[in-house]
Amino acid sequence: MRSPGDGSNSNSRFPPFHSLQIGVTRFLPTLFVIFLTSRIFLLPKVPAARLPANSVQIPVVLSSFPIPITSKFFPSSFQADSVLFASPDYNYSVTAPLKNAIDWGSRPPNVWADKAAALVGAAGGTGGALQQYHVRQIGVFLNLHFINKPEFFLRRPLVPPQKCDEDGNLIDGEVRERLTEVLLSLYAFTLRLQGKSK
Repeated sequence: MRSPGDGSNSNSRFPPFHSLQIGVTRFLPTLFVIFLTSRIFLLPKVPAARLPANSVQIPVVLSSFPIPITSKFFPSSFQADSVLFASPDYNYSVTAPLKNAIDWGSRPPNVWADKAAALVGAAGGTGGALQQYHVRQIGVFLNLHFINKPEFFLRRPLVPPQKCDEDGNLIDGEVRERLTEVLLSLYAFTLRLQGKSK
C-alpha cells in the first residue's frame, strides 16, 4: 500500500524521496568556491550511473581508456585531492552505481588510495547512514581516509516544512550549514594529510 506523500503519487504535496538526495548533490558544488587550493572529487558530478559494469576482462590503463565514459571518470578521480561520496541507501546498503564506480576506481593504480574522503546521504528511514558505514568498510581495503565528524544523514520529513522545493533544490538553511561543515572538515583533513596548514 502506498502511503500519502511517499512520492509515488504525482499529486502528492511532498517531494519524492530522491529529491532530497538531488537537493544535497546540487547544493554541494556551490560550496566548492571555498576550496580553491584543493581539488575535491564529487562522485555524482561524474556520470557514475553510466559506467559499464566493472569486469576483469576489460583492461584499464590511465593513458588509454577502452570505454569512452571511463575517460572522464578516471582522470577526475585520480587527480583529485579528496573525495566526497553523496548517495542514498539502497536495500540497507550501497547503491549499485556507486559500488560499480568504486570498483572501477579500485583497479590499478587504485585512484582512491591515500585520499581524504567524506560521506553525505539523504534517504527515507536512516537518512543514508547504512550505506555510509558500508562505504567506510570498503574504504579500509581501498586505503581511503574518511573524516569521522561531522556525520551527515538527512531523513525525509513526514510533515512540512520540507527540506527541498518542488524542483528538488535544497532550501533548508540548517541543512545547508551542516553540509558546509562537512566540506570544511574535509578540506582541513585533506590539508593535514598533505602536510599543509590551513
